[in-house]
Amino acid sequence: MIDQFSPLYLNIAVEVNLFFDNCLGSAAGVIDVSNAAYALAKAKNPDLVTFPSIQIDHLYGYDSSTCPDAGQRAACFQNLYAQIAPLKRDRFAMSTYPILGVASDPSQLPGDWFTRGAAVAGETPLIAETGWISSSLIAQLDDGACYTVFDDVEADEEAYLDFVLSSAAKDDLDLVNWWSDRDLVVSQLMTACPCTFDAVWCEVLDIARGPATDGGGDPQFYGELEFKAFGTMGLRDYQGNPKPTVYPRWQKAQALPLSR
Repeated sequence: MIDQFSPLYLNIAVEVNLFFDNCLGSAAGVIDVSNAAYALAKAKNPDLVTFPSIQIDHLYGYDSSTCPDAGQRAACFQNLYAQIAPLKRDRFAMSTYPILGVASDPSQLPGDWFTRGAAVAGETPLIAETGWISSSLIAQLDDGACYTVFDDVEADEEAYLDFVLSSAAKDDLDLVNWWSDRDLVVSQLMTACPCTFDAVWCEVLDIARGPATDGGGDPQFYGELEFKAFGTMGLRDYQGNPKPTVYPRWQKAQALPLSR
């Protein structure tokens, strides 16, 4: 990949701490692999900005799998940071999707959201991936009932994008990577419940939901939720049309002059 694309930035282990959440006993091996990849990348190009990315929603204790007691988030963050400390990196690279369990509104996010992790060791932060949907999300429970998971509109995506870009300017982040230029699904799919509007899209949704089970826990619902959760995070809609507020906000940031 380095030889083919000559990148300026290289993510060698995507959201690596999510692996630690599920298999902490193998964390040392994963760290060894990531650090070996870091060494190889730097040997090929010492100037290449190289890093693993860290999922900060989990790192900061906003997930029950990493921090069961929300009142102990500060302690959870301290313990979880110790797990990632040995990872070699040139930047503190963050992945974050606050809509998926951190905040229902971008205004609820703390001002140090993009600096908290990097500040521990005086690192330079960047955003490896992030996003927010621009539509409601309705999914079907395994018993057939329809459930509204999110009730968002484009203004919510624009508000979060503005928070991201304003924070990046304020905190001097040298890279922001938005989830997608274009929506991954057509907007009708996000609220189709039950899905009848298009045979092809509804078949795709059936595949994402998976086979019916009788084990409880709504696995088909969660399959649909995971499929739709990133569906309308684009700067443009599925057809490629720029979103009226989101796309201009991104262009405004891109138009800023570079400074060295």
